[in-house]
Amino acid sequence: METKKNYTIVIVLLSVALLIIIFLSLPSPPIRETNLKHFPKIIGEWKGEDYPIEERVYKMLRKSDLLLRAYTNTKGDTVLLFIVASSVNPEAFHPPEICLTGGGTQFLKKEIVQIQINHGKIGCNKLYIKEKDTEFLTIYWFRVGKRNTHSYYIQQLNIVFDQIRRKDSVAAMIRISSLVEKGKIDNIDTIEENFIKEIAPLLDKYLMILSLPTS
Repeated sequence: METKKNYTIVIVLLSVALLIIIFLSLPSPPIRETNLKHFPKIIGEWKGEDYPIEERVYKMLRKSDLLLRAYTNTKGDTVLLFIVASSVNPEAFHPPEICLTGGGTQFLKKEIVQIQINHGKIGCNKLYIKEKDTEFLTIYWFRVGKRNTHSYYIQQLNIVFDQIRRKDSVAAMIRISSLVEKGKIDNIDTIEENFIKEIAPLLDKYLMILSLPTS
């Protein structure tokens, strides 16, 4: 039984290595512009305001389209939406924990949750973060085409599969963050999940190829 298990592991590793070799041998696909810049500023009772993105972030996430926007609803609740989208740059994506590590950031809790939307569920990562005396709740997930996943590694495999098949798919990371007032974590949790339900139907439209690059 142990020999069979080891044999299976070797086959899986060789298959992954073969996919990587095929992927690296392919010519780089042309840059495609996504529809992200047209993502609506008004979504139901939410109104958005764009935030400036630092130049170093643009340089780090080259060949990617970025959106950083604060949305506030009629009750005064605010969430910060950050989307990274790219058709050619797998390196643009990584778990937010990597960026947040250091600088006194503490991860109080992390869990994987399933958020119900109109056409199914989205698997998401939920982070409870503390920076000095301030606490935040962050929910994020990854996409390739219309496939959603909480797993960075599954996203990367989907990117490779689509590029091997020469399929024009937009990959993305969607992150929603909110400031947590003392004793109100459940309330913020509900606010973020409701916001995700609002934006989920829009992602198929705005995380897609807009046009071919101009020569």
